[in-house]
Amino acid sequence: TDQSAYIALENPIAKDRPLLRRNLLPNMLQNVEQNLHRFDAVRLFEIGKTYRAEVPGDDAGDGTGALPKQDTILGCVYAKKGDETPFFSLHGTLASVAQRMGWTIRLEKRTEGDVFPTHPGRYATIYIQDVHVGRMGELHPQTADELGIPYRTAMMEINLSEIIAMKKKKKSVYQ
Repeated sequence: TDQSAYIALENPIAKDRPLLRRNLLPNMLQNVEQNLHRFDAVRLFEIGKTYRAEVPGDDAGDGTGALPKQDTILGCVYAKKGDETPFFSLHGTLASVAQRMGWTIRLEKRTEGDVFPTHPGRYATIYIQDVHVGRMGELHPQTADELGIPYRTAMMEINLSEIIAMKKKKKSVYQ
């Protein structure tokens, strides 16, 4: 993995984790591998910050953009023994949540992933109300094998910061 895109911590809490994360999936997939030794199905989610030094952020509110972009991300991973279509199972969960929220979601097929090698034909970007908010896919079988994950595994990341910004923009239009 090219570590030049990561932000290094001057004083990391753990010596084996000296970098700020750019996405949630690596640690989540490690947890999937560990849990599939004990359970036939694993469904995990995490909400956390990711950091991108190449994109200016302004969480300090001073207009300088000196801080890196810090988005709040929802990560989901799903694997179940015997489920040959985990991508569609995870998509069904997303569609159900979107319907309850009154959102129109759209998936746009992509051929390759940008975080982990994904299964060809099982990777898509996620749009809510025509705003790009995330991505979902199925882990490539070769990568799953290398990670020790025995079942087909679907994963998704949704940028909650984008959704919040979208909601704020919508409110300001009506006020």
